[in-house]
Amino acid sequence: GAAQILLNLTAQSLNAEFLGRVCLSSHGERSLLNQRLARLTPTTISPRLIFWLFKSPLVRAYIDELNSVSLIQHMFTSQVDDFALPLPPAEEHAPLVRSIDTAMARLASLRDAHDGAGNVFAGMEAAILAKAFRGQLVPQDPNDEPASATLERLNAKPPSTDGTDT
Repeated sequence: GAAQILLNLTAQSLNAEFLGRVCLSSHGERSLLNQRLARLTPTTISPRLIFWLFKSPLVRAYIDELNSVSLIQHMFTSQVDDFALPLPPAEEHAPLVRSIDTAMARLASLRDAHDGAGNVFAGMEAAILAKAFRGQLVPQDPNDEPASATLERLNAKPPSTDGTDT
């Protein structure tokens, strides 16, 4: 069958915008639904366009206003039915979906790159600190006194009272 929109009608938490969360089934995909999910089957409009509209800030704001006083939030199919989706002219549907899909794919790629970079930077920071403590960050002068000898000498020298310690 055609792709369908699945919409969560109950949220156990006020966090993560769980009420009204949507997903799009694949063509021919079968799913089991319970009584707190809605299944929408667009017939004349691209299911992907409806999916993106339901993820839009406009729909999110509508859903957030439906039930903000209870810890367990509910939404009813009649409330979904009452919302008028802002549909562009039919000739703009396919280009709009392509543009959104492209932008979202790029965003996901950037997010993955950012997450990967964060892991690389964390590893680099640890490596730099390890090298610093092993004295490997800068070339070492073999004529320099070992750090242990310098510390021993500094600990043995009594502190001066005139502030000229160096």
